[in-house]
Amino acid sequence: MSRLRVKLLAYRGADEACYTEGKEKFGRLLEPQHVEFVDQQPEVLFFLSGGSERGAAACLEAGRFYLFLACQEGNSYAAALEVKAYCEQQGIRSVLLDYAEHGTRGFVRHLYAVLQGLQRLQGQRLGLLGNVSDWLIASNIAPELLQKRLGIRLIQAAWETLPDYRDQPVSEELLRTFQQEDPTSLAETGKVCT
Repeated sequence: MSRLRVKLLAYRGADEACYTEGKEKFGRLLEPQHVEFVDQQPEVLFFLSGGSERGAAACLEAGRFYLFLACQEGNSYAAALEVKAYCEQQGIRSVLLDYAEHGTRGFVRHLYAVLQGLQRLQGQRLGLLGNVSDWLIASNIAPELLQKRLGIRLIQAAWETLPDYRDQPVSEELLRTFQQEDPTSLAETGKVCT
């Protein structure tokens, strides 16, 4: 299980106590065993003070999403807002949250769960039977994009290469799964190509 990658940001020359306090604060949002404090490729940027803008901008990459956290003290918000504006100019997606707001802890936990789910998708395959209808103008996805963004390989099978489902037997496994149902209602929907 991977951990949430968090970069702590403070002014140049900030003492170790500043970073220690930042780690303790973040530990109140997500259990320490699920967090890795990093300098490169963060998913969360936690602004502990102002004067940290250049350090934040240096680790941002196009095509990624970032969570920015800011707190009330040390010009943290000013720094985070400046970097957020920079992201808007560069087309980098980000969200800025107040560390002390009630919903922040839940957002961080949901972000961690989503990133875990995305990691589990890496290396998976997705089957597409037939083709996307030409009248669907927003539903087609480029296999390269699916691979690049989610790590999923798209496997396409043309309808004409598949046997007619109507000629297939009813799946016994499906009938067992839905044994409470009337089996005659599953006679057509239970036909699957195996």
